Amino acid sequence: MPAWEAIQILLGLAIPYLLLVHIVNTRGTRILTGIDIDYTYEIANLWVDPWTRFKQIALVLLVWGHFAMGLHFWGRLHSWYHRAFPAIFLALVLVPMVALLGFAEVGMTMTAHAQADPQWMPGMKARGVPADPHRAKLRAELKEWVGPSWFGVVGLVFVIAQICNWRERHARFKVSYSDGGVIEAPIGMSVLEVSRMARRAHMSVCGGRARCTTCRVQIAGAAGELPEPGELESNALRRIGAPSNVRLACQLRPEVDLTVQPLLHPSIVAATHTEAGQEFGEEREVTILFVDIRGSTSLAEARLPYDVIFLLNALFAALAEAVVKIRRILFQFYRGRFDGPVRIGGKTGRRCERCTALCAGNVRGA
Repeated sequence: MPAWEAIQILLGLAIPYLLLVHIVNTRGTRILTGIDIDYTYEIANLWVDPWTRFKQIALVLLVWGHFAMGLHFWGRLHSWYHRAFPAIFLALVLVPMVALLGFAEVGMTMTAHAQADPQWMPGMKARGVPADPHRAKLRAELKEWVGPSWFGVVGLVFVIAQICNWRERHARFKVSYSDGGVIEAPIGMSVLEVSRMARRAHMSVCGGRARCTTCRVQIAGAAGELPEPGELESNALRRIGAPSNVRLACQLRPEVDLTVQPLLHPSIVAATHTEAGQEFGEEREVTILFVDIRGSTSLAEARLPYDVIFLLNALFAALAEAVVKIRRILFQFYRGRFDGPVRIGGKTGRRCERCTALCAGNVRGA
């Protein structure tokens, strides 16, 4: 599991611990005492006690950090996100900073009030203590145990999952990879989880959320029927026009032995993208220029080799000049065919029209 995924999971588990205590202090106090929890009461109780103040600040930073990480790893595949990243980053820094500065300013006002009137803070705290001793005891116990109880629930779920895995230890399947590796895993794991368990390199930009399709694999064979793609997987595969034998490793949870071929390998991508932040690429809208010479075989048979080469060079030079004019220089000549990925501003239809007009004009001029 990548480090960023582990950090996001830990943040997600830590947030309820602090949030539950906050809920008991606010909603729980209102239910048990019947008082209206106003802004003054809440800020006074959060600010005056240093430990409570620290936990509130930590809660804000954890929630905002969890949100920022999710936003970044969702948006980094889109070109608009890279263009807007400076503004987004500024907002991600300023919003919690301004919020905490406001909290500090109001808190210091509360401190000054408490110092000026020694009876004000004890009276404010007494508002949150139920008059009924049993309710007061219940509120104190809830505040003390609600946080640890959350970790107890998480631990219980983990133990139950391990027990289920132990009971189903004989229900297993095998994943065979194209390089000869064979991994055996319990039923219920996805192909991506199997690769990670075996510490095999397997691309997964979005962390197994069926967003990026970089974990896709080609199914070379299966010992039985595989589960049908779910809605998320179907939408992702349809978006890239994948054939029926291509599945997302993060969503495929087989119950039979199968052979897979990962279609994207991290080492290959890393070897071709060296700039920081570009190792996974990004989604962009492009226009592909494809030019094929009609009747190229008969053209070559009726002319001398030198004449054929001269004609092809003239044609390719004219097409390449058209591509260069629209600020794209990536193209390929292959057996009488010209391929040019062209990216021009404006709508897709206008891109095609402009590109075709430039190429046609250059070819006529040649």
